[in-house]
Amino acid sequence: MPEAARISSSVLQVIPTGTETQITFDTTDFDTNGLADLANDEIKVRQAGIYLVVAAVRFVGNATGGRDIRVRLNGAAGAIVVHETDGTPGS
Repeated sequence: MPEAARISSSVLQVIPTGTETQITFDTTDFDTNGLADLANDEIKVRQAGIYLVVAAVRFVGNATGGRDIRVRLNGAAGAIVVHETDGTPGS
């Protein structure tokens, strides 16, 4: 069976303006091989290979400021960045 895991959060998390904040996860939706680490809010891959990583975050509408999410690879910033320039999705 291939390794696969999904973690999620069941609560609203307030993100302060202008502050990089780690998303907290409290639910393991599925985990085929002990990858989910809720204590550290991450998925730990222990076997080399090619992995598909998908991230989704819902932001409350706001007409000012920018929003972005980052998926880190081994703690390094900017492995994947999705940026929203204002409160308009897709802008």
